[in-house]
Amino acid sequence: MASLAGTTLVWPGSALDRIWNLNPRAHEEMAPFGRVVGIPFLLLGATLAVASLGWFKRRRWGWRLAVAIIATQVLGNLVNIYRGDLLRGRHRLSDRRSLAVLSPATAVAVCFRTW
Repeated sequence: MASLAGTTLVWPGSALDRIWNLNPRAHEEMAPFGRVVGIPFLLLGATLAVASLGWFKRRRWGWRLAVAIIATQVLGNLVNIYRGDLLRGRHRLSDRRSLAVLSPATAVAVCFRTW
C-alpha cells in the first residue's frame, strides 16, 4: 500500500488513482504535497520489501528490521494517544503484541540466529 500510495502521489492521473476512493480523506490531505510525500512512501515500500526478504530468508538483519518497523509503528500510536486521538492510537496499539512476539526472548528469535 505504501508503494501504491507513493506511486499515485508522485505520478498522479493514472488508473491507479481510483484506489484513493477507499480513503478520500487521506488523499485530500496528501495530494497537495505530491512528490514531497510520495517519495518517502516509495522509500517505505522499498524498506518493507527488503524487510520481508530478510524475514523470509530468516536473516537476523531482516528480523531486526521488522522489529524496528513495528516499534516505529507502536511509537506513532503512542504519539496519537498523547495527542488525544485515542481511537486511532488505542486501536492500533495492538501492534505492541506483534512486537512482544518478535522480542529476542521468544522462540521466534531462535529462527533468526544466522546472519
